[in-house]
Amino acid sequence: QRFAHAEEYPMELAGLQLSFRQLENGELSGLGTGATVWPAAHVLAKYLEKRFGREGLRGRRVVEIGAGTGAVGLAAAALGAEATLSDQEQLAFLMQENAARLEAVGAPSVTVCSYDWGGDDAHLDPLPFDLVLVSDCILPKLYAIEPLVEALQALAKPRGATPGGQVLVSYEHRTYQYYDPRRRFAELVTAAGFNIRSVPLADHDELYRADDIEIWELEWAGPEAARVSTYGPMVADFHIAALAGDVTQVRFGETEVRLDGCSDGQGISEYLWASSIAIAQRFVADAASVSGARVLELGAGVGLVSVVCACLGAEVVATDKATALPVLRKNAAQLGPACAGSIQVLEFDWTKPTPSAILDGPGFDIVVCADCIYASHVVHSLLAAVEAVTAIGGEEVGRSCYVIVANEQRSALDTFMSAAWKTFRVLPKGSTEVDLPNFGQPRAVGMYELFVLD
Repeated sequence: QRFAHAEEYPMELAGLQLSFRQLENGELSGLGTGATVWPAAHVLAKYLEKRFGREGLRGRRVVEIGAGTGAVGLAAAALGAEATLSDQEQLAFLMQENAARLEAVGAPSVTVCSYDWGGDDAHLDPLPFDLVLVSDCILPKLYAIEPLVEALQALAKPRGATPGGQVLVSYEHRTYQYYDPRRRFAELVTAAGFNIRSVPLADHDELYRADDIEIWELEWAGPEAARVSTYGPMVADFHIAALAGDVTQVRFGETEVRLDGCSDGQGISEYLWASSIAIAQRFVADAASVSGARVLELGAGVGLVSVVCACLGAEVVATDKATALPVLRKNAAQLGPACAGSIQVLEFDWTKPTPSAILDGPGFDIVVCADCIYASHVVHSLLAAVEAVTAIGGEEVGRSCYVIVANEQRSALDTFMSAAWKTFRVLPKGSTEVDLPNFGQPRAVGMYELFVLD
């Protein structure tokens, strides 16, 4: 930040002393935000150096889009890449000047061109590039995210026998009261055919890193492969209705169950929340994904998801705090010997160590969190619990565990996902509206799948 208002922005990289020209208040002169070297650009440039090393990009075709000053693309060139800088036409002079400065200190020559996201890309052939770089371009108040994703797809997806390229994106957190651009970007790139993961902070440069700047890596997987586990349509024959007292009837296919403690309970665990219904519908719509699986539900409450999974043939461990267990045990016990699966009920308070009854058992295939993220004070203890239970049985051959999170849109959910991206690959799965038997209006529920980073 020391050089935010200076005409020159210095950067040491690959043994070279680089200096980029930048302009203050470029927004006021019609140049937009691209005339400044922003912190996220410096963080990404130094990450390239740490990850690839000197000459580590030699022979690779690299393009920076939304390049502005060109700092990140020029850093790639300093590491040996055959680099192209692209942005809107009015910024070409700045990219060209900084490219000339790089050549003057002995780095390879760089191509500079104009490119509007999602527009004509014939002048960028041959496609795809080996690596596409994006720095601090997710600014929805200034630039639409959809054209950016179209550009990434055009420049990185496979062409014929040529495999797809990688994408590296740096992003500085900014507050938007009613919108999370990070989540929207992840949803769009996943739908476009990319897998996305957050690069752990420990892998960033030791000096040039910040808690509020993330680096994401995108890899092309195709429209089908990017959806590791799709939700599919909600099933038409899933019915839920409130009966007398606090009993709720659930019917799907030939199965009917009744759950106690769903409407007038004294604690949050004794309600039937919209997120539980959404996940239960998801499993009924894709019964094969849960049949025969070992499922752990955290914060099971009245046990809707656990009961549905057991009816579909899963081996379920349903957990919650001690105060919630009487109702949970009662609902689990009603299934009887005809149930295709099984339910074991255990006490698990996330603020305490994971019980040995869970840690010492076999690993899980699926971990479920339905509306567990209800307040900010639970975020870190819940995430620690999720990390612990997904690690169980990691040495088992062929064992892979993923987490399904469904939650109503609360600020605590954003906090949880921001933290989860550091240890999990997060795949947003969109949102759905759920009709509750005890509430007048549908509730919006967001769905996510989390996969342990390799």
